[in-house]
Order: sequence, then C-alpha cells, then structure tokens
Amino acid sequence: MPNTSSGHQEIQIRPQIITLTLSAAAMLGMLNGFALGPFMPDISDDVGVSIPLLGQVATATFVGAMAICLFAGPLADLYGKRRIITVGLLTLAVSAAGTALAPDFGWLLAARMVSAVSAGTLAGTTLAMAGTMFDGDDRRRALAWIASGVAVGGVIGIPVLTLIAALSSWRMSFGVVAVAGLLGVFAMRRMIPDDAIPGSRLQLRNILSSYRPLIGDRPMLSLYGSTTLRAIGWVGTLTYIGAYFADELGLSTAQIGWAYMVGGGGYFVGTKIAGSRFQNINLRTLYGISTLLMGIFLGLSISLPAGAIPSICLVAIAGITGGVGWVGLVTLISTSSPAGQGTTMSLNAAMFQIGSALGGLFGGLLLAVGGYATLGLGLMAFAFLAASLVWRPSPMAIPARPKTATAVD
Repeated sequence: MPNTSSGHQEIQIRPQIITLTLSAAAMLGMLNGFALGPFMPDISDDVGVSIPLLGQVATATFVGAMAICLFAGPLADLYGKRRIITVGLLTLAVSAAGTALAPDFGWLLAARMVSAVSAGTLAGTTLAMAGTMFDGDDRRRALAWIASGVAVGGVIGIPVLTLIAALSSWRMSFGVVAVAGLLGVFAMRRMIPDDAIPGSRLQLRNILSSYRPLIGDRPMLSLYGSTTLRAIGWVGTLTYIGAYFADELGLSTAQIGWAYMVGGGGYFVGTKIAGSRFQNINLRTLYGISTLLMGIFLGLSISLPAGAIPSICLVAIAGITGGVGWVGLVTLISTSSPAGQGTTMSLNAAMFQIGSALGGLFGGLLLAVGGYATLGLGLMAFAFLAASLVWRPSPMAIPARPKTATAVD
C-alpha cells in the first residue's frame, strides 16, 4: 500500500471506501466510550456501586485517554495513522471484552482504563488522516462524515446494544462491541493505505517539539480551550442523562436506547448540514451560535420537569446544533494549524478527553449537590464559555488550499 506521499493518488481511486472506513472506526470508538451511559442503572446493581461512583469510571478513562492522545499524535505523524488506528481498535476489543466479563468494580475499572488507549487514538487520528488526505471543501466533507460516524453510534449502535441487553444482558452488549472492534481491525488493514514514513525513529524530544508550534499559537489555544469547555457540557450531560431518563422519567433500558437514537439522529443531521450547507458562513460565527444553542437545549432537557417526550425532543435539537458546532470547530482547527495533522488532532482529542473527564467529575458533583436541575444548568454554562472563546462576529479568512481530492458528498 502507498505511503503518505502517494496518498492522494490512492484517494482518487476509492475516496468513499477510505472515508467510510474512517467513519466506522470513529463510530466504534464512540460506542465503546459512551456505552456505559444507558446501562448505568443495571451495571450499578450488578457490581454494587452507586451511579455517581460509576460515573467516575468514565472520568478516570478520559484522564487516561488524554495522556495517550499526547503521544498518539506524534506517533501517527511518524509511524503512520493507519497503524495507530489499528492499535486503537485492538485495545477497544480488549476493553469491551474485559467489561463484559467484569465480576466486580475493580475489574470493571481496569477494563475501562484499557479503553483509554482506544479513546486516545481513534478520536484524533481518524480526523487527522482525513485532514491529511483531503483538502479544501473536500476536507470539511470528510471531517463531517467522520463526525457522522460518531452520530451513527448513537442512532444505531446504542439502540442495538440496549436491544441486545433487553434480550440477554448488558454484558452481551459489550461482547458484541468487542467482536466489532476485531472486524474494524480487518477493515483498516484492507481498506486504508499505509502512510508510515520509512526509516523513521521516535525520540522524546521530537514528541515535545512537535507541540511547540501549537502551544505558541494563541488562536489555536483558544480553539483547544473551547474544545475542553464544550466537552465538559456535552459529555457531562451524556454521562448522566441515561440515569435521568431511568430515575426521573421512568424509562426502561430499551426506551433509553431509543432516546439515545433520537439524540444521535439529531447529531447526525447536524454533521451533514455542517458539511454541505454552510460553506459561505463564517465558521467562528457558525460555531458560536450552534454551541450556545446546544448548551441551552441540553440544559433544558434535564432541568425542565416536562416529561419524557419533550425532554427527548430537546436532546434531539441539542444534537443537531452540537453536530453543526463540532464540524465547524474541527474544521477550524485542522485548517488553521501550524503543525502536522496527527499532532494537531490528537492534541484536540486530548483537550476533549480532559473536558470529558471534568464533565464526568463536575456532573457527579452537581448531581450529588443539587439534583438533575442543577446538573443541567451548571453544564449549560460551560457551553456558553466554549462559544465565547471562539465566536468572533467579524469575518475571519480561512487559508484556502487547492483541491486535490474528491470526498464523499
């Protein structure tokens, strides 16, 4: 298979296969990372821990993933993004299998910490590979498709897992994720070109120096800070909303799965809209408005005592605005970066993991102190802060690059 230097030749032959394979890898990473959410009440009863404590398992995983991200980016730029994605899928399979077999809380925590490797490699490296192989509007469409893959995990993956759990148990659901991870490894090896640089050697100083252009760029730091704050609000809500549906609205596990499907469907719609409908709108304005709306609708979904259907509708609208905002943000980061795509996107993934960890931590504290209403309003504030870091009403020119590839439209 060709390396990075011949990647564009390969992508002209089969862009759809490459884009969809990367989307599937991103979907599996999301599925394994957030699968605890709809099963929290069942897992809590099975392993004998409280829901707030179980939520901190996700916090610990996100912290571990953040550390992995910082190494994954330079490794991907040096040894090839395909290889790093393959490692992520292998560890995903191991983590899901370990979760399915967990007899107690300690085992469960260890299995989820293994998933930190997959979370730390898949999220950023799939985006980085698309950023390397596509240019211009084709890059935004490819990034939108990968974001759509994440949404498909909510639209199809979570409902399928909850259906399996309803027919058997939550353990069987994680077993299915493990098998899917192994199939993903096979697909990556068959469908994605090897982009490793022959004869490359890794040195610690090279890892540190690769981040210097990003750390010294104030506009990039603002974008990364927004990623972190946005993740606090977004992931903090997703971590506990399954418990909210069960405890406050009385939904069953299967019904919670359908609620996730509706929310994921909204996110999918948002990513597709952002990839094809807003080429002429300033990305910072687009991101600012959509993130403000995401925070409002997410907060209201678990703060208003409106019943199941209104709450699920609010989640769906939040998903649409969240999908639009995420595509706008990662496009800004990819296009504006002064560093390699692997390093750029992995640092963004690290910031997302930090925000996700803080979201789980703050969410648990807010839930313990003031209940679900306090949780919703508190996490809404982080979305407002995220928008304020990036939104500039005045136009900002984005450096244009020549089109050299055709992505899936």
